[in-house]
Order: sequence, then structure tokens, then C-alpha cells
Amino acid sequence: MTTTEAPARTLPLLYLGAAHASLLLACFAAGWWPQSVAGFFYHAWILGIVHLVTLGWITFSIFGAIYIVGPVALRTPLPAGRWDYAAFACAIIGLAGMVGHFWIQEYGGMAWSAGTIAAGIAFMTLRIGRAVVRANIQPAVKAHVILACLNFWIAATMGLLVAIDKTVHFLPGFVLSNVLAHAHLAAIGWVAMLIAGISYRMLPMTFPSKMPSGRTTYLSAALLETGVLGLFVTLLLRSSWALAFGILIAAGFAALAAHVVWMLRRPAPRPPGWSTRCIERSAHRRTAVIRRQP
Repeated sequence: MTTTEAPARTLPLLYLGAAHASLLLACFAAGWWPQSVAGFFYHAWILGIVHLVTLGWITFSIFGAIYIVGPVALRTPLPAGRWDYAAFACAIIGLAGMVGHFWIQEYGGMAWSAGTIAAGIAFMTLRIGRAVVRANIQPAVKAHVILACLNFWIAATMGLLVAIDKTVHFLPGFVLSNVLAHAHLAAIGWVAMLIAGISYRMLPMTFPSKMPSGRTTYLSAALLETGVLGLFVTLLLRSSWALAFGILIAAGFAALAAHVVWMLRRPAPRPPGWSTRCIERSAHRRTAVIRRQP
């Protein structure tokens, strides 16, 4: 890694700090006010806590880690510029406004806050997608990451429409079906698909093992994407075909698990000088290089 490709320092800490603060706040709210998580799952208090975990804890953790994982595993530098900090500010302000308006059950403000955080996260997913397209990595890994970003845009659009519908009431169909479609697309299409794609790069470095390649690595992306989009549509339509697409999603996870087993059975020799002390010395040298940058 050259000095120009050194990971950003401040912005990942901001994202990871906000992620941990979101998780702590969600746990505190559940412990201090147990009624907030004891009722019907579509209550505004529960939704506020759920978004603290899904957007605050999980998504912010992904963005904090991607600035570090990108240069190492995805072979694409992600320097933090002014627009990256602006996106972080939008995400933080939007999350605070969304959760706060959920808590006081003021849905007009919640919709505006949802749009703010969606704008910040959409910028980040666009940034990640453009960087991955140019990266020198397996095309199947690119497919997983790009599809995950596309799924987030669809899920965010659906979530914003559901938020506006709380005050205007214009969406057709059953409200809980719309909410479940949004939730499944966000959880599986965005989070699980992104983790699956990065796993094809990170796990072989961790074991270490040979890195899978070939057409079979597209299988998990194809099954997960077909399954989650089909599940999204069938939930909206309240169709009995939802079960079939759920089985496709399970098959996609099985394909990923099969590749993990393939990696475990094909260990690779560790790099020369591999040891915990060697890794620590390398990390210290990298930190010193970053600190010397203007």
C-alpha cells in the first residue's frame, strides 16, 4: 500500500463511533423503557429502536469499515473528501431526526429525516459502487457489491414512500406488507449481499486459503438477487409465491457457505514472516507513514 492509498483515519472513526453510540442508545432505550419493545412490532417506538440498530449500528459500521477494507481487500482507495464528510453529516442528522420523530410519533418530520439520511447513505453507496467498478478484483465480487448498492436504493425509496404514506396515505396494498417488503430488501439485499461479496475477498486473507474464482462465484449473487427481488414483489402483492423466493434466498446462502467450505479445504501457505508480532510492526509502520502525510 502506498502513501496515497493509505486508509482515511478520521471518517472511519466517526462512522464507527456513531455506530457504537447508536447501539448503546438502542439498548438504553429498551432497558429504560421496556414498553417500547414489548408491544406490536409496528409501533413507532419499536421502529425507532430498529432503525437505530439497522441504520445506525449496522450500516454505519459497514461504512466505517469500508474505508479500511476498500484499499486492502477490494484494491480500491477511498480517500475521504469534503463530500464524504457532508454525507456523514446528512446521515447523522437524518438518523437523529428519524429516531426522534419516531419517538414522539410525529410522522411528517420523520419522513423529512428519512430523506436526509437516505441522501447521505445513497452518496456512500454510489461512491462504493463506482470505486468497485474500477477495482482489479473478480467480476463476481463486483456483482455482489454493485447489486447490494442497487438494492439499498430500492429499499430506501420504498422506506421513504412508506414514511410519506404515514401522513398522506397514497400507497396501495396492505401497510404491513409494504413494511415487510422494505425490511427484507434492506436486510438481505443490502447488508447480506454486501457482506457476501466482501467475504469472497476477506475470508481467503483471513484463513489464509486460495481465493475462489470462476462462474460458480456468481451463483450466490444470482440466487440472492433473484430471491430478494422476488420476495420484495410478492410481499407487496401478498402472493403465495413468497415462499418460493424465500427458498431461493436460502439457496444463495447455501452457495456462499459451499464456497467457504471450499476455501477451508484449500489452505494457502502463510506469507513469509507471518506472525502476530510481524503484523503489529507492519501496522505501526503504516500508522507512522499516514501520520507523516501533510
